[in-house]
Amino acid sequence: DELTTRLEHVHHDESIRLPERPQHVYHNESSRLPVFCAIGDSHSRFLTTRSHTQLGIRGKMTFIKHQWPEASSIGGKIIQKKCEVVIIQIGQWPTSISAGSNPFSFARYYNEMKLHVLAVLEALRNIPGSKVYIPTVDMGPLMGAINSCKDWRTPTIIRSYSYILKLIVSELKNKKVEYIDTSFIIETHWDGDPDW
Repeated sequence: DELTTRLEHVHHDESIRLPERPQHVYHNESSRLPVFCAIGDSHSRFLTTRSHTQLGIRGKMTFIKHQWPEASSIGGKIIQKKCEVVIIQIGQWPTSISAGSNPFSFARYYNEMKLHVLAVLEALRNIPGSKVYIPTVDMGPLMGAINSCKDWRTPTIIRSYSYILKLIVSELKNKKVEYIDTSFIIETHWDGDPDW
């Protein structure tokens, strides 16, 4: 049909292609990118390292290791790192064997995460244009420890923690805080392990 013919023309016509942008176009002295801080553990660390290499924003993306929601210590780290945009990814450790004999209850996760988010907001209070993003808690595959009930990072608990994060953002009614629903990406992970 006509649409298919036009699309094939665009696909094959070299003059229509957009030029590739060199890395310095995205990050140079004249561009004013905010300082991004990813808070959490391995998922936040990977977000930081991948952003350095794939987006070319080295020096603008900082990793803050914080496996647990700890309102008392996060504010100082945000101020020290001069964060302007914060991404909070805390949910794996409270559901893991590292939490002790049980994962954080939903009430405990809600209470501690809400205090954690409030502490982040307080640290960013005087930073113009600052923003806090809270994505869906990342899923992991059903590994041996999970299947033998030695670890609680099951899809049901992870989904519940994500719901709690969405609830916290809704209750805060603060334009600086936004929930990012990444479930369309992470929901594919829980049954993706080769031994499953």
